[in-house]
Amino acid sequence: MGLQTVLQRVGLPFVSRWINDDIRPIESRRRTWGFLMFHNFWLLVNCNITTYLTGSALIPLGLTWWQALICIVLGNLIATGVVIINSLPGSYYHLGFPVYSRAVWGMWGSQFVIWNRIFLSLVWYGFTAWVGGECIYLILLSWDPRLESHVPNTMPTDTGMTTAQFVSYILFCVISLPVLWIRPHRLEKFFRVACSITLVFFLVLLIWALATMGPTGFGDTITSGSVLPNTGGPQSVAWLMIYGIVSTIGSIAAGILNQNDYSRFATQPKHAILGQAVSFPFYGIFSSLIGILVTAATQHRFGGEAIWNPPTLFAQLLAQNETAGTRAACFFAGLCLVISQIGVNVPGNALAGGFDLAATFPKYLNIRRGAYITAIFSIVVNPWRLVNTATTFLTVLSSYSVFLAPMTGLMISSYLVVNKRKVNVDDLYRGDSDSIYWFSYGCNWRAPVAWLVGVVPCMPGFVAAVDTSVTVSEGATELYYMSYMYGLLSSGLVYAVLHKVFPAKALDSFVKTAPSAKELQEFHLGLFCKGRGLECTSSTPIDQTSDAAVGGRNHVHTTAGPSQPEFGHRQRPNSPGPAATPSAVEGPGPNTDGLWTLEDNANRTAHSMGPAAEQDTHVLDAIRSSVLSSADEVDADMIQVYGGSKYLWDPPVHFCLLQDEFAAHDNAARNAASSAIEGLVGQYGPILVRLYFKHIHPVLPVLSKVRFLRQYAVDKTKLPASLRGAVYALASVFDKKDPSLKGPFPFKQHQLADYATDSLQRELDSPNLAKLQASLLLLHVKPNDVDSIEHPRTWTSTAQAVATAQMIGLHQDAERWSIAPWEKSLRRKLWWATYVADVWSAVCHGNPPHIYPASFNTSDITMDDLRSDEEVPPELEAMIDPVSSGFQIATGARFLELVKVSQALREMIDCSFQVPRLRPPGPGEDGNTGRLLLLRDKLGDWDGLLPRCLAMPSPAEALGPSNNAPLHLAYYAYLVLLYRALMTPATKEAKMDSSSNLHRWFETAVRDFEGFLGLIEAVTPEDLQGFWGRHARSQLILCGNFLIYLFLLSPTNSDVDAVWGLIERFEASLQRLESQADEAAKLLIHPVALRVQSLFIQGVDLMRKSHSAGTASATASAV
Repeated sequence: MGLQTVLQRVGLPFVSRWINDDIRPIESRRRTWGFLMFHNFWLLVNCNITTYLTGSALIPLGLTWWQALICIVLGNLIATGVVIINSLPGSYYHLGFPVYSRAVWGMWGSQFVIWNRIFLSLVWYGFTAWVGGECIYLILLSWDPRLESHVPNTMPTDTGMTTAQFVSYILFCVISLPVLWIRPHRLEKFFRVACSITLVFFLVLLIWALATMGPTGFGDTITSGSVLPNTGGPQSVAWLMIYGIVSTIGSIAAGILNQNDYSRFATQPKHAILGQAVSFPFYGIFSSLIGILVTAATQHRFGGEAIWNPPTLFAQLLAQNETAGTRAACFFAGLCLVISQIGVNVPGNALAGGFDLAATFPKYLNIRRGAYITAIFSIVVNPWRLVNTATTFLTVLSSYSVFLAPMTGLMISSYLVVNKRKVNVDDLYRGDSDSIYWFSYGCNWRAPVAWLVGVVPCMPGFVAAVDTSVTVSEGATELYYMSYMYGLLSSGLVYAVLHKVFPAKALDSFVKTAPSAKELQEFHLGLFCKGRGLECTSSTPIDQTSDAAVGGRNHVHTTAGPSQPEFGHRQRPNSPGPAATPSAVEGPGPNTDGLWTLEDNANRTAHSMGPAAEQDTHVLDAIRSSVLSSADEVDADMIQVYGGSKYLWDPPVHFCLLQDEFAAHDNAARNAASSAIEGLVGQYGPILVRLYFKHIHPVLPVLSKVRFLRQYAVDKTKLPASLRGAVYALASVFDKKDPSLKGPFPFKQHQLADYATDSLQRELDSPNLAKLQASLLLLHVKPNDVDSIEHPRTWTSTAQAVATAQMIGLHQDAERWSIAPWEKSLRRKLWWATYVADVWSAVCHGNPPHIYPASFNTSDITMDDLRSDEEVPPELEAMIDPVSSGFQIATGARFLELVKVSQALREMIDCSFQVPRLRPPGPGEDGNTGRLLLLRDKLGDWDGLLPRCLAMPSPAEALGPSNNAPLHLAYYAYLVLLYRALMTPATKEAKMDSSSNLHRWFETAVRDFEGFLGLIEAVTPEDLQGFWGRHARSQLILCGNFLIYLFLLSPTNSDVDAVWGLIERFEASLQRLESQADEAAKLLIHPVALRVQSLFIQGVDLMRKSHSAGTASATASAV
């Protein structure tokens, strides 16, 4: 296996070098972090051993406990403010740290700051994991206090650790690995558990320490005073307190820098802001204070030694007293501390590294893979060397903030001052000179210059802190002590000044015209009137309006608010996001034949303007006008496809031709889904297309064959991702039907369907025929293997398909419209496909259909409509099997019959299966029987009148799959509901009443339903493994349940025996079919088989009771 093959296999769906699914703006589904989630996050980040040890870094410097506490309080309050401000891009635009860094440093320049953050993730993950290993070590000691003597130490003495400690560290790392699998937006349950345990532990630890410290009280950690001068140089109290404040901030500097990685998951910006403002300072101060108090309270217990590290504290307790109670306390303390360390290490360090690595290598790494890489490679930092002494720990804690503070200052200055809280999200994912964040060769030179201004003056003090043999001036040391504040402010100021003196023209132009984050939120929430500022003008003199009316093809140019370029969310050509959308589009018009197109307008979508639309249709016909924005840009046109007549019942028909403009995250998501789909199918795409037209299209001919094939051949990515995904998904279950395949496809149907469904939700912002086709096809993805009842999604997805069809005007008859003939035929075909889906999806759950007679006037579908665009030209014939290249009469006839059965079923639902009115019927409302009889006659002897090509051949005569079984099954499902309506009410009283509807129609129903058994017995293995569609399962359940219905309501013993015979035949057929079924076919058969098996378990008893009841009834009659 070559390297290229390996890389292809590990490759992720991606749009470009700059984006994958994990670094695109977070969509609403994944914005799950509310106030409580941020509270729990900061509780875990700040209530841990690292924060607990803060006092150990300050008091040994010579500060008193209260001076150290002041440093801790001030440091946490300052850090809180910086955290909140730096998280604003994520809160409002849902962008992560590595992505927003592109706006600061440039598209390529951002790699510098991202790699710095990756390095920090490795360091902090390793350090926290080592401390977690100490907690595991404590648990092992509680089990075996002589652990060190039982585990031979082979570690060199200069490492400062033993083999047992190293093993404990490895154990902690291994235990952490499963938690890394959890996606950030699904961490809520883990956070709740970890927070509860952590908070309770710290409180119990404090209470225990204070309650058991004895009469000697606190140790000198609290009681001793400072001998340092208050002022007068770096070793004075004043400067050490400044150093303490900066050190406190420095301990979380890495977390401050990448706060956007977490705030982007906020359900609302206020949740992130309030969650940080409340929980960050409180738990930071709370944990540090507990560390000081517990250390002081336990100091006399250990001969005056201040033990700051909780695992070491409990290990010393165990060394003093190895009783069962102490060992149990140490075990539970270690367990709580392990959970606490995992709680901070996974989201705070591993996921942070995952975010950064995903942004650096988006083709191969997502957050999950990046997190595991961070965990695995963290060992290279030798974390055991970072915690040997308080001095070493302090240096590690604060020194690197010298480099991080200027980076944070640049981000804040960029967002608040330079960009004025306005971000062009699309351009953050565009890696060429057309991006406003490209600057010069992908780098913003102002950022490194400003960063150096914040870093270089602090370097002498930094070197002296790291290498104590180096001596520097007091001024250099003092500047280093306040390095975080200096770097933050100086770099931010210089960055803003450089942008003022040397402006980036493209960026400044965007900032001047774009709205603020709040205005952009209102726009996306649909607050059109408030944000659009419409101004109506007349573009045609009044004396010309009559001519316009006569012409019948008028335009109303409508600009629905500020243009998309002003919002910074319209893609330019060749963008990695959505398709290109020019900033100004010429008004559309008919072609040379005077015909409009509602489907092939570049970057525009035609929406139906119904009778209750925003403007009266006769007014639109009579007055030509335009609605313009202040920028005089046209966003929509009203086009007239039919001029109407003098009759009020025949009005003009208009469509709103709206320019397609979408949010950047929707564009990115659609493109990510498209790439993911093509990445999954790879070389199998053409095979799947061929399988689709061979196996699915003959049963469900919703695609325009030639149109689809031509678009696929020219550029398949121009087809909606949802449609391609639907075609691939439905065809993927037929892998055994293609002789060129040597095994199953390396992907599952549900993977393709999930991507297609996700993309469809965004694509329906601009509905058209192709997206409706995707909606209709996705209804027929095979069900979950755990479902024995039809999934509600079938019904809700059908509602979406119906709404889409209505939105693009398929419910109106297009026969007289000024559109191309092929478009008329396709619109009619898709409307009736939607109609069929609606009525059968309704039956799946017994719901009233969405489509009712008065809701449409589309004319009946004809064979010519189905024949349209079916003859494949020679240049496309290589894409399909020869049998699929021409129009098949059977395909057209099959669909016409399915529509006919569906129409009869829809009428029957209106007649007998409406929602109960809960009142007695009024005059003329109780005439359902007559309508039902007409319906029975309408499809009387249906199967006998079918053309030969639609008949079910006997198994001996069958040559391959006939594709007719699903149609016949639909007919018998219709027959079930017809007889249930005729035989109502199905009660015990009706069973005993010889004059009831149940008695009247029982024998006829049994006789007619024998044909259903003939159908099931005629199904061959080839038929069974063909395409049945999603509704077939519910139809089969209806038929099986009807047999049970007949059995339970059989009026006489002879009827019981007759129906039982039918059920036995049915059960035998099901067993045969199950033995011949592939995976998909088993999902069709299994639900009805379960119901029949349940009857067989109870059937003998039910028959015995029925015979007994019949005998008793006969005896009573004789008496």
